[in-house]
Amino acid sequence: MRVWAIELAWWLVAALFALLMVLPILQYNIPYPFLITHITYVAGFVLYLKLLFLWKKSPYSKYQWLKLILIFAMIPVVFFSIEALANFQNYLDEIGIQEMVKDLDESLQDGMALYIRTQMIFFGTACIICGIVLAPKMIWSIWTQHNRGYA
Repeated sequence: MRVWAIELAWWLVAALFALLMVLPILQYNIPYPFLITHITYVAGFVLYLKLLFLWKKSPYSKYQWLKLILIFAMIPVVFFSIEALANFQNYLDEIGIQEMVKDLDESLQDGMALYIRTQMIFFGTACIICGIVLAPKMIWSIWTQHNRGYA
């Protein structure tokens, strides 16, 4: 029971951290079409990182079928993440980030534009990399559980 409470706490920490990362965007009421994607990247990065480093401590590390599901689920998740980051980059190239922050004071525009761009690219890239690395981690975990008897 304690392990499931810790797992729930990790999910809550990931959600809270994601909301804190987009709080400046929400605070200034910026029309940001990538808000859900941004939140997903931040929360996904935190949760993937937890799975990568603390997999043995998770409550579902013993289930082989879950590891297989994670391996095959990472394929569309990573492709979606790459496509979403490419859409953000296309938006930057075609429309520009200044279009989002044009209603702010001039003293805030450059800082918020840099913040949004840096956050999205950092967490998007980190989420994609963690998603790619998670599949070999699950394959290794299946192998060690099957051949050595532990997760």
